Amino acid sequence: MMNAKSGVMCFLVMMATVWSAQAASQEQKKPEIRTSKLANLLIERPYAESYATEEQTFELAPANTPGWRLEYMVTMKAGDALLYSLTATEPVVTEFHGEFNDALVFYREEPDTRQAHGQLIAPADGKQGWYIANTTSKPVTVKLRLSGRYDKIPGLTRIGK
Repeated sequence: MMNAKSGVMCFLVMMATVWSAQAASQEQKKPEIRTSKLANLLIERPYAESYATEEQTFELAPANTPGWRLEYMVTMKAGDALLYSLTATEPVVTEFHGEFNDALVFYREEPDTRQAHGQLIAPADGKQGWYIANTTSKPVTVKLRLSGRYDKIPGLTRIGK
């Protein structure tokens, strides 16, 4: 069975071979590559149903008062993709992390940001999410936009003082 790393290597070797053949003969028909034949290389994956999209807005209280921090989690299966966009009216602390196999894995930590955008391919089945904290003396509005393959479970968790 081929793992993701060997799948990428096969793809690169195949592309090098194709490019060499093209250089040798410009009159040749364009090569056709079927990514579906490359095991574990996540370029395209069909699904029976549509992906989820949502936008959540959270109000965070000033630092060190009730409601100044939260955690928002979703559940994903290994290999599923999630696009995210987080914006805040004032700088916040954010930690994007995953929980699976009795481990906490940190993907991205921002100690002082008004925005964070990116994507995740879930490395294993489990929960993925954000810890967000207000470190300012003002209330902060945070917007989190998500699109991809996920379940909104467990969702929002307010963390006490």
